Amino acid sequence: MSTIVTRKVNCQDCFRCVRSCPVKAIGIDKGHARVIEERCILCGRCVLECPQQAKEIDWQMHEVIQAINTGRQVIMSLAPSYVAAFPEYSWESLVDCLTGAGIATVLETAEAADIVSQVYGNYCLS
Repeated sequence: MSTIVTRKVNCQDCFRCVRSCPVKAIGIDKGHARVIEERCILCGRCVLECPQQAKEIDWQMHEVIQAINTGRQVIMSLAPSYVAAFPEYSWESLVDCLTGAGIATVLETAEAADIVSQVYGNYCLS
């Protein structure tokens, strides 16, 4: 699943995104720029650089909202870099906001990664 997608109908082949990508994660496919996911660091520079708004972020919020609304348990993995995006929130206040919005559990990414690794290991050994 792509996080940054290209709307080909908007892409005017200016290649500004190609020139602006710091990790060379934009390729050309049939004349249109596309994100090479395995190289992309999700900095969003291509989204900001595109004058045609052909690059967009697939936020996937509708899936999260639908899961909450249907009673599914939604668990969020929050990167420690959240402080750069939300400097006005402490960990506790951000967790309170998220749980108030219907998120069941909020874990720091390293903690969540450890749990996923354990479950994956148990699954593979079965």
